[in-house]
Amino acid sequence: MELPPTWHALIFGGVLVGLAVLVILTQEALAPYIVGIILVFLMNGLVDRLQRAGVPRWGGTLIAILALIVAVVAFVYFILDALLDQLSTLIDSLPEIASAVGEFQRGLGLPESVEAALAAWIAALPAAVPDLLAGVFGFVVSGVGGVVALVVAWAGIPFFIFYALSDSPRLLSGLRAAVPGSLRASAFAILKILGDVFGAWARGTAIIAGIVFVPFVIGFYLFGILIDPDIGDYALLFAVTLALSELIPIIGPILALIPILVITAVIAGLPGVIAVGVLFVIIEQIDGAVVQPKVQGHVLDLHPAIILPALVVGSALAGIMGAILALPLTAAARQTIAYLLRITEGEAGAQPIAAAPADPRVAPAAD
Repeated sequence: MELPPTWHALIFGGVLVGLAVLVILTQEALAPYIVGIILVFLMNGLVDRLQRAGVPRWGGTLIAILALIVAVVAFVYFILDALLDQLSTLIDSLPEIASAVGEFQRGLGLPESVEAALAAWIAALPAAVPDLLAGVFGFVVSGVGGVVALVVAWAGIPFFIFYALSDSPRLLSGLRAAVPGSLRASAFAILKILGDVFGAWARGTAIIAGIVFVPFVIGFYLFGILIDPDIGDYALLFAVTLALSELIPIIGPILALIPILVITAVIAGLPGVIAVGVLFVIIEQIDGAVVQPKVQGHVLDLHPAIILPALVVGSALAGIMGAILALPLTAAARQTIAYLLRITEGEAGAQPIAAAPADPRVAPAAD
């Protein structure tokens, strides 16, 4: 039986809302697989290119996974040790930094109640930062259910990635056969929207983070030579922080810059703050005006008036993971809602061709 377009919109709208609620309720346990799905989107482009070049999909998937392993090993070998060393140095210096900030705050002549509240917050900062870092890295492990479950969850990620990438044509064909014919075009249209948006976001964010990391780390090391050696001592930590902040659009880099400026003010004074601030403005202007439009295109082109409330809602519902996923989820929701509204009007152009299986040798199920 052919369902009217309005029923298509209601069914798929209900399914999407239900999936969103399920992910929010189980985000802690599903966190390893959320990371796995992001990696699948990140690696899918490489696998598709290798397949078009004649490499079997399973072979391309193995190559992509090996490339990921090489990247992780290279990060651990070349960067992680220095990064942890700089982080440890920073944590050891927190009492001195807090003391300097407290002295500066006391000289501002603030109202007594405000000054007392700030003084208490600054005094608690050295002990709070390690707990904050534990919370940031713990969002993917809390609630998994113990060490054994944690190991099993993360150990299964490579297998999850392999099957999700190599068997995607078979999964699509199975889904095509399972979805009723009257809903098939709409189902695959929405799947294509989600795939396009999350693929563009995952690949684009990784590229942007890498692009901004390079000038930041070079700039901080140069400031360590030209302005104050202490800036160079934190160059890698500062650059990695600003690169990772690209995961949260607009507000992420600004929030990351604030503690960097405070630390720079304590260790290098006003010249260091000016240099870091100018470097940040130049790189972020180039990033926003040139890099992001080229890398991510129009798929994730959302107005800041939409992005900022989405960040608030995402972080309130799912913490840091919600803030990170707010941009792609909002972009996907915008395009999905637009599509559902068009099919309720019965527009002919709103009935796109269903997404074809990635492997052309896999024939779709018959309607």
